[in-house]
Amino acid sequence: MKRFYIYLFAAFCTVFLGACTGNFRDMNDDLTGISDEDLEADDNGFGYRLQIVQQGIYFNYDFGKGKNWPFQMTQNLNADMFSGYMHDPKPLQGGSHNSDYNLQDSWNSAMWQFTYSYVMPQIYRLEQTAREKMPPFYAITKILKVLAMHRVTDYYGPVIYSHFADRGSEYVPDSQQQAYNCFFDDLDEAADILAAWVEEQPEAGEFSRFDLLLDGSYTAWLRFANSLRMRLAVRIAVAAPEKARAEFRKAAQAAKPVLAAWAGKYLLKQSRMPCPHLFQSVGRDQPELERGGHERFDGIRTDRVRGSAAGEVFQALRQRPGHCRRCGRRDGRPEGAIPWNPSGDGVLA
Repeated sequence: MKRFYIYLFAAFCTVFLGACTGNFRDMNDDLTGISDEDLEADDNGFGYRLQIVQQGIYFNYDFGKGKNWPFQMTQNLNADMFSGYMHDPKPLQGGSHNSDYNLQDSWNSAMWQFTYSYVMPQIYRLEQTAREKMPPFYAITKILKVLAMHRVTDYYGPVIYSHFADRGSEYVPDSQQQAYNCFFDDLDEAADILAAWVEEQPEAGEFSRFDLLLDGSYTAWLRFANSLRMRLAVRIAVAAPEKARAEFRKAAQAAKPVLAAWAGKYLLKQSRMPCPHLFQSVGRDQPELERGGHERFDGIRTDRVRGSAAGEVFQALRQRPGHCRRCGRRDGRPEGAIPWNPSGDGVLA
């Protein structure tokens, strides 16, 4: 009799517990998220990842804990302070930190940590999937990879670039010279792909829905690639003059050369990616622009200021009430500074 009840209990468990988990996966799907089918449609899988990468250039990507403080750690509290461009008047870290060369490990490692945790994994996935399915998205991935990582190597020197995610050698770094050579090779590949795509489909604009940096056209990204090549060439002009000269000429003589005109067209879309400088300087009252920066902005009278993110931040700083920590003036402007033009055209008076 006892054995009968054991068998009965086992049968009960098999029938009812099995029934409860028959559609367990469907019941536990997050209906508020993006499904695999959604990612397959309209190149969303490529585009969403590329948006993460674009937001990771100066790290304004919200990975769930906000998106202004990571930028502050990677930029303001690190390089800006060390170089003297900015200073935080608040007594962080007991009042002694990067601004007086008491270097903080958590600040100095932030660029490396966030780039390799959130940006490079997305780039790797795109390199593995977009090459055959959507070549122009793959090309833009390569451009953004160079754009992101040339900042990292200028911070740290050797970086993990060509061996990223290589099984068995994933932690083998490239020297800065090797990294820069890889940058130029990646720009070559990207430019060739985009040039061919623009020639075959001049009106194609699949990327426009995902573009946070330029105007959405592949021609703009081809010009941007050549502009970036020219920038990198200038950076190696002393270390490798012949290489720099060749790369500079390649960019200048390309069929779609550099971005030459400033028409407010190639701007970060502030409505979708708010400028973190404004939040740090006005929202948190930190950090402060050093006095030389004020004076340089006062001397700028070109169209590059009109409508730019830097101009927006500087206008907010200049109009902010309070005491200027740099010069003692109550209006926040250095002695002799030229007031901002109140007409609203964004140009210094």
